[in-house]
Amino acid sequence: MIQESAADLQLRSVTFRFLRFIKRHVKNFGQRLNGSEDSVRLLSVSAEGLSLRLDQALGLVQDLTRETSDLDLKINRTWAQVQHNFTVQSSELFSLKNVSQVLQTQLQNWTEALLLSLSDVRDKVKQLQTNSSGLQKVAFSVGLSDSGAVGPFDSETVLKFSQILTNHGSAYDPQTGLFSAPVPGLFFFSFCVADFVKGYMGVSLYHNDRPISFSLSLNAHGGYDSVCNSALLRLEAGDTVSLRLPASYRLHDDQRRFSLFSGFSL
Repeated sequence: MIQESAADLQLRSVTFRFLRFIKRHVKNFGQRLNGSEDSVRLLSVSAEGLSLRLDQALGLVQDLTRETSDLDLKINRTWAQVQHNFTVQSSELFSLKNVSQVLQTQLQNWTEALLLSLSDVRDKVKQLQTNSSGLQKVAFSVGLSDSGAVGPFDSETVLKFSQILTNHGSAYDPQTGLFSAPVPGLFFFSFCVADFVKGYMGVSLYHNDRPISFSLSLNAHGGYDSVCNSALLRLEAGDTVSLRLPASYRLHDDQRRFSLFSGFSL
């Protein structure tokens, strides 16, 4: 038998301990490897589930992509329609604006023409007012009496028609029997007088103290008889017009108004 040296024993002891250490670590590694295989299997299962979920998510993404494309297409169509409508409405609005401007221009022209016409009318009215400023319209119509017979008188007498029917402008004075022209101009006068006694009957129309006409009638039958006349006279302001009864003549009047004297300015 070969005697082992101390060095060999020590080497063998170290080798033995190293082998035991290796064995123990190999055993632990095997256990760890077994655990890793289980983990790998679990990870593989998880990976398969995750892959399935990814496929599902990918399908959803593809669906969303298609829907988004359809939505984009609809949005583009809607936007194109909006742009078209806006263009059309803008064109119509522009046309309406042009029409409005034309109407405003026409209205302004018409307004200016109307204002000019109104100005002309006002000027003409002022001119007429100026031209007629000196004119005063007057009119009268009066009855002779309510008492019956008037006259006869010893001399020619101004007849005082005392029954006022109309006296616009108060140019006729029933106290004197005189009509006084308030302004110069043309005046129209008319009269009718009556009586029922046989004989001559009549009156004279006077402008101031100048006789204009003498109206005469012969009542031969003894019933009511009348005489009428009229005249157009140009008078100056203050001129007078009257009817005068000749001496020894008579007239008749009552509420029936047989005798009237009228006149008015033109």
